[in-house]
Amino acid sequence: MKYINWIHISDLHFRESENYDQKIVTDSLIQDLKETIEKDGRIIDLIFITGDLTYSGKVEEFAIFHNFLEKLILATSVSINNIVIVPGNHDVNWNDVSFLLKESPSLINSREQVSQIMGSLEEKKKFLAGLNNYNNYVKTTFPWASSKTEDSFYHTINYEINEVKIAVLALNSAWLSSPKLNNKGNLVLGERQVREALEEIDNPNIVISLMHHSFEWLKWFDRKDVKGMLDRRADFILSGHEHIEDIFQKISNLSDVFYVSAGSLYDSRTYTNTYNIIELDLEAGQSNIEIRQYVDSDGGFWTKASGILSDNSFVLPERLVESSTTNETFQKLRKDISYQSEKASNKTELPKVPRDLVEKIINNECLLFAGAGTSIDAGLPTWYELLLSLIEKAQDMGEFEEEDKAEIKYLLENYEFLVVAEACRKKLGLFEFSNIIKKNLAVNGRNSTIQKILSEIPFAGCLTTNYDSFIELNNKNPRVVLPKELNELSAMEINSIMEISFPILKLHGTYDNAKSIVLTHGDYNNLIFNSQNSRYRENLKNIISNKSMFFIGFSFRDPNIDFTLQEVFSNYKGNSVPHYALIPNIGKLKADYFWENYNIKTISLPVEELGWKCLIEYLENLKNKTVKSSTFNAQYSK
Repeated sequence: MKYINWIHISDLHFRESENYDQKIVTDSLIQDLKETIEKDGRIIDLIFITGDLTYSGKVEEFAIFHNFLEKLILATSVSINNIVIVPGNHDVNWNDVSFLLKESPSLINSREQVSQIMGSLEEKKKFLAGLNNYNNYVKTTFPWASSKTEDSFYHTINYEINEVKIAVLALNSAWLSSPKLNNKGNLVLGERQVREALEEIDNPNIVISLMHHSFEWLKWFDRKDVKGMLDRRADFILSGHEHIEDIFQKISNLSDVFYVSAGSLYDSRTYTNTYNIIELDLEAGQSNIEIRQYVDSDGGFWTKASGILSDNSFVLPERLVESSTTNETFQKLRKDISYQSEKASNKTELPKVPRDLVEKIINNECLLFAGAGTSIDAGLPTWYELLLSLIEKAQDMGEFEEEDKAEIKYLLENYEFLVVAEACRKKLGLFEFSNIIKKNLAVNGRNSTIQKILSEIPFAGCLTTNYDSFIELNNKNPRVVLPKELNELSAMEINSIMEISFPILKLHGTYDNAKSIVLTHGDYNNLIFNSQNSRYRENLKNIISNKSMFFIGFSFRDPNIDFTLQEVFSNYKGNSVPHYALIPNIGKLKADYFWENYNIKTISLPVEELGWKCLIEYLENLKNKTVKSSTFNAQYSK
């Protein structure tokens, strides 16, 4: 059974001086854990502590915390390597921080400044000086920290527990905190810290991010950078600091992520001190969250909290659930989920599914064309994030000069992604370049709700510019065709493949075959204009000429596809088969442009009004119409 159980605590504030009241609360906690675990027969797999272990970051306070940690290990039977901590602002020893650095938060106002700090050994040591005691304690206590130096901002720990691969991102949100300024809105996590931490995950099923401060405490530019990245790439974001227990599921931007704030384990004896226990059942697709609360009466005891959560059970996002599950309970839960966003209170309606599109799908005359947007809900990096990983690796290797960095920034701002990709591949070499792509795009059991629904719509096959393997994993009888083979097959052979299997033409190659990857301007030019690849062009042109395409998650910035669509339209003088494209909030002028230049009928998805989850609803509608019609036709033909 694929169960994962963890305890989440935060804000302990151990002081150097004796604290009688704190001892009452923490000793009672240890007893509560023993009794709760024994009574329910729980096995705790992990413990997360999201900062403020100490009150002022002194060596003596870390020794007191360690005494508590030893009791925690005895009570829960969790090994020291399965306990992960992050620093809070109270873990900073301000005596070790220079006067100028205490004032520095007001001077840092851009991603570039933060990246320079995190990329310089000298600067990192300055900004992490106040956390020297914390870092020394972590380094000498936790095995997972042994591979990092004391000047590291983060730790990425990869586990495999009960056949589930888990990546834990231990992030540092306290490094820019100051005793002189209001920290709210002045802290920085750092896009570079988050991205580097994500690069070290080992193809996990679940990603859990730990940080002391919630996003509201970050500077505006940093919140904009890191929040979206973690919302999509992490499954759980655990924090502390607020001293308020809070749990909610955020469903937006094609991602489902749980935010869990632990509250404070000890603020005062009369405060509402809390911690939580989370259980995940990946086969049933459910999680259970129990909040425990300290009651300062009858000598003091912990009990199940009331009035904080209306329901302690949550449905897990489909990407976390076993892809092979046939659990009826989960399938019912999936149908019961409302995909309406917070904005859905208005009267905006989804567009109707075109009748001619339904007819083409059920008559085996329509192919799916899947762009990068169809995999984004599984937590894979975006095209932009992938480029940033390549750029940073090249910079760390010293391959880019200062003038190169300024130009790269300009190119990214102007969406010249292919130029940047080509520069990175030249600097990194094919081996390192493909390794980064492979590491970032490996699927490893993660699921995509979008891809799952698309696989249930009876398309005749699929063309895709994606490197990942979601399409072949979700479809029955897949037959993958890479660019090299597409250039070798005859039209008759392609027709034969389409008749006996579900063809998946991976037009840009696949992440696990470095030589197949098409990513740079040179790659595109070679495919389109090199006479040795004439059959690739002809085959692609014939497919697009004879079958309608249903474009989804595709930006129409791809020169290869753009050239082919225009060529087909020109050759047939606009009389080729129609295509369809699902595009968010497209206006009339642009819709007319697509029809008049590509023979594409656009379907405007009201994302701005209803949120991204309306995409799921629309695809469900399309699936229901095509599957029912296909079933009726099959029965009628008998």
